Amino acid sequence: MAMNEVPVGQISLKAYTKIKQNSYKAWPNEWGGLLVIEEGIVADIIILKHIADGASFEIDDDELAEFMIDLMENNPAKLVSIKGWVHCHPMMGWSGQDEATISRLLNTFGDFCVSIVDQHAKQLRFRIDFLTESGRAVQDDMLFEIVDGEVPPTERTDNMLVRC
Repeated sequence: MAMNEVPVGQISLKAYTKIKQNSYKAWPNEWGGLLVIEEGIVADIIILKHIADGASFEIDDDELAEFMIDLMENNPAKLVSIKGWVHCHPMMGWSGQDEATISRLLNTFGDFCVSIVDQHAKQLRFRIDFLTESGRAVQDDMLFEIVDGEVPPTERTDNMLVRC
């Protein structure tokens, strides 16, 4: 990749649609979930029971523990595909909660963590954090593209890459 080339994140139409639908449905409250990454693509999102209002979001610890145990017992292959976090809140950018969650997930995953923030269905922000030998590296403000479908032109955002 050339120095001035911006990396492009890839997301399935299914995952993109779930993010947008949940953002509309949750308004004016926050919401969040886990990202399922398959072959380098954000393939799906998992939404667990959570507590949220207009200024905070927290996944229920018991629900998360039960979900992880169920995956370990019944679908360990899917467990390793959970490599990220999606969060919707009224501000654009990464909140303190996003940063803390990303750090915690990155340390849990041990290699990388994909993150998406949605400003209540207005704009997605896409990033990848990596653990390297010299510490943490962040690729932020990434363009993203829908890899298996198209969204209507009225729903496209500035950072959505549309290949012609």
